[in-house]
Amino acid sequence: MERFPDQRRRIIDLFNNNEDFRTLCEDYWQSKQALLNSMSNKIEDTLLENEYSVLCLELEKEALRFIGFADHY
Repeated sequence: MERFPDQRRRIIDLFNNNEDFRTLCEDYWQSKQALLNSMSNKIEDTLLENEYSVLCLELEKEALRFIGFADHY
């Protein structure tokens, strides 16, 4: 919702009513947390950091398809 505040209502509706979207959001949140933790812990494993970054982008793109913005990103 931070990136697309104007779609807040649609995101909430999907999260509350679509199990696939909810799972996608949970996966994204976990990946984002793992990425932030790896960065804040100063882990030198840039490969792992890159993998989490790519995963977050892929999950975000999938979420955009649910929201209806697939053609824009």
